[in-house]
Amino acid sequence: MEENKYNLKTGLEISMECPSATHKKAKSVLRGWRPGEYLIVDIPQFDFAFPVSTYLKANWVVRFIHKGKVVGFKVKGTDSIPSSGLFLLEFPKGVEAHSLRKQSRAKVNMPVLVHTHKDRELSAYYKGVSLDISAGGIRLRFQEEIKKSGSYYLSFYLPTGEAFKNVECKSMKTSSGEHGYEVGMEFVDLDEKHKKAIESCLVRFLDDATEKERGVLPGETK
Repeated sequence: MEENKYNLKTGLEISMECPSATHKKAKSVLRGWRPGEYLIVDIPQFDFAFPVSTYLKANWVVRFIHKGKVVGFKVKGTDSIPSSGLFLLEFPKGVEAHSLRKQSRAKVNMPVLVHTHKDRELSAYYKGVSLDISAGGIRLRFQEEIKKSGSYYLSFYLPTGEAFKNVECKSMKTSSGEHGYEVGMEFVDLDEKHKKAIESCLVRFLDDATEKERGVLPGETK
C-alpha cells in the first residue's frame, strides 16, 4: 500500500470489523506502522462485550475517510499488547476506495431539538429522534406533526461526541405512518467543522446496506 497516498498518520480514526464474528463496527485509532510488515492500532472498542482475544488472528476490515472517500482494506490480526491497549495487524498489500456520495448515510439514533426560528423567544420547538445523517442532511422522526417553517434550527450531539447547535436546515420531504412523522431535512451552508464531524461519524456508522447498492464496499474483496 502506498501509505502516503491516503495520508496515513498516527492518530487517524478508523473503524474495524471482524466479519467472521460480527458485522458491527468498532472504533480504533492508528498508532503506527512499518511499511510492508505491520500496523499498530488501539484494541478495537465495540459498543458491546466482544472477545477480541478470540479473534486475534482473524480477518479484519479496516476503513477510514480520506478526502471524501471511504478507504478500506482487509488484513489479518497478528498479536495484541493488552497492557498497552494495542493491537497488531498485517500491513495491507493494497487498498480500495470509493467516493462518498452526498447522500451516503450513517444510521444513528439520537435526540434532536428542533426550533422553527433562530430567536428562541419567537420559536416553536419540537423534540425528535434522528434516523440517519449524511453530509447533505438528516432524517428525523417526531411523535407529532411539526409546524411549517422556511428554516429549522437543529441542536444535537453525534454518537461520536461532536455538538451541533442551532444548525440551519430546510425541510425537503415529510411522511407519516404508524411510528410517527418522518421529516427529511437538508443542511444549509454547513461549515467545515461540522462536515468533518459527520465524516467521522460515517467512519463508524456508515449504512452498509445503502452503500452496497453501488457494489462491494472497500475492504470486502478477497
